[in-house]
Amino acid sequence: MTRSMGSGRLAYKLSFGKQALSWDLVDIFDCDDTLKFVTILEQRNYYKNWLKSLR
Repeated sequence: MTRSMGSGRLAYKLSFGKQALSWDLVDIFDCDDTLKFVTILEQRNYYKNWLKSLR
């Protein structure tokens, strides 16, 4: 984890089958054409499926 995460501005951009690393950190307030807005439920489901993909 990085110190900057303490401010809550950074999050890991998760990819299935790949462990999150420091270069996967993104600022949650930056614009990125590859990101889309989703509900909290969708985020939770994605996270659960991402964890399963690491096994």
